[in-house]
Amino acid sequence: MNFDYTYITIAGFKIYEPMVLLTNFLFFVTGLYCNTKLKLFKENYIQQMRWFIVLLGTSSMFGAIEHSVHFQLGEFFFNVVFFIMTALIFISSFFCFKAPYTLYLNNRKASNIFLNSVVMIMFLIFILCNAQRNFILAEICGGTAILYSFIIHLFNYIRNEEKGSGIVALGIGISFLSFIGHAFKISLHEYFNHKDMAHVIMIVSMIVIYLGVYKTARGSDLSLNSI
Repeated sequence: MNFDYTYITIAGFKIYEPMVLLTNFLFFVTGLYCNTKLKLFKENYIQQMRWFIVLLGTSSMFGAIEHSVHFQLGEFFFNVVFFIMTALIFISSFFCFKAPYTLYLNNRKASNIFLNSVVMIMFLIFILCNAQRNFILAEICGGTAILYSFIIHLFNYIRNEEKGSGIVALGIGISFLSFIGHAFKISLHEYFNHKDMAHVIMIVSMIVIYLGVYKTARGSDLSLNSI
């Protein structure tokens, strides 16, 4: 994993990359909030998007632990946290894929062979990711699922004029900015670097995606007072 060694010291313990800890925590809280709103709806698509959001947010909290602690508690602790974080990312990526697939099928029966193949491929990449402790593999898997989700939601918006899907596509489009900022290491300060900016963009993206899913669930225009 790529670390930047900024830190603060509290009671003799170093907390590395404190802004990464803060932005990841905000990401986590945002995911929990979206989860409480979306769990009220029973539709498969809504629930799958809910799991995508809350699992991604939860994985960010383990990412915060990983970055803030580093190897201070030993390599075993580091590896366990890395395993949990990547497991949550891969499961979240599956729901990120399955939700638009459900939307595309429009209540038709899903192909178990196809879904099982996706699960197997993701599982193999997950094992390789942890064997090599290579977070890039997790990013590639997640990025592929997000791209697929963007295409299906955009297609549904254009074909059916379903505004909720359009908002979700917009939210996913915003998330692509985080990849660009991360790739080019666009930073404001060493204590607010490209990773922190990427997390802020992802928080905005998650909120917009949630608004789109919520709109689809309600089947009517959202009032900001109801959010």
